[in-house]
Amino acid sequence: MSGGSYDYIYSRIECMADDIPLHSCCDDYVKASLRTAFKKHLRLVAKACRAIEWNDSGDGDQHEIDNIEACLAEDAELHAAIEQAEVVCNELVVAIAEAKALKKGKSK
Repeated sequence: MSGGSYDYIYSRIECMADDIPLHSCCDDYVKASLRTAFKKHLRLVAKACRAIEWNDSGDGDQHEIDNIEACLAEDAELHAAIEQAEVVCNELVVAIAEAKALKKGKSK
């Protein structure tokens, strides 16, 4: 497969980063610096999205992992792994309870 498997969404993210004004309703330094930081973050997100899209389209991008990591907090991957493990753990607890109930019902 070749082409934009996600409809080239990364380019729309890049455009948003370019189009966000630093000042809109109020000329506030804090707001301008936050917007500047967010625009920078959007550009990193766009770069990661491009790498994902190219890999999922079969075009290839060897920097997907680096680009994704550049967007995330240092411990984001750990938090995501813990969250996934907790979901699996909860599902396992439910499955064990159901299996025990089924076994109990068959032993009567």
